[in-house]
Amino acid sequence: MDFTNRIALITGATSGIARATALKLLEHNATVIINYRDPQDREDSNKALEEMRELVDGYGERALFMMADVTDEEQVKAMFEQIGARFGRLDCLANIAGRNGFAPIEAIEMEDFKSIFDINFFSRVLMTRYAVPLLKESAHPAIVNIASRMAIKPAPTASAYCAAEAATVMFTKSTAVELAKYGIRANTVSPGRTIEPDRELNGPLEAYAKQNPRGRVGYTQDVANAIAFLLSDEADHINGSDLAVNGGILLV
Repeated sequence: MDFTNRIALITGATSGIARATALKLLEHNATVIINYRDPQDREDSNKALEEMRELVDGYGERALFMMADVTDEEQVKAMFEQIGARFGRLDCLANIAGRNGFAPIEAIEMEDFKSIFDINFFSRVLMTRYAVPLLKESAHPAIVNIASRMAIKPAPTASAYCAAEAATVMFTKSTAVELAKYGIRANTVSPGRTIEPDRELNGPLEAYAKQNPRGRVGYTQDVANAIAFLLSDEADHINGSDLAVNGGILLV
């Protein structure tokens, strides 16, 4: 894969799968816009941001940080105006920012349900809507939205999360059909349980690994590899697909 002269925007890119994806694209010569939300007084968010700045320090101007809450339309709009003014186009969009949420349906607060949809679904709609004019200016435009195995196989106490991920998959398929006339491809990647490579396995993760046909959990790099592939020219004829990166857990 070669992303030389490609401009890529990765949401939530200071941690997890999004961070691994940003680093993967930088390694393959892309210019990467590292989106992050205002960390405010959140110690973990501030730490993740500083760690990411250190990790990309050697890439110089090819690593660009842009702060925007991707659930806020005005902030999203302003971010794309900034991208348009600086680059005039966008080649790759990876909507990865999101969160889990678990609660029994009879106990979940509607604000929490809506919050999960805001970050796990509506943010991807917003990002796509404002990215399209810049993607039209690219010779190789591609979108990847992160989804989940739970878009296909539901889990108890995860109704909001499952529904948002399923909505993401169908929205992406609709996007793929609608935007094909502009040469814009859109696909989803649906991971299974995914952790940082240096994280120790607890009891539930060990049980998951034993159940998985591959005999392990997923790592952020596994998913980053799939996202990078779908954004690359090697995936030029892949459009409207949902790529499962889960070791085969849905087969058992």
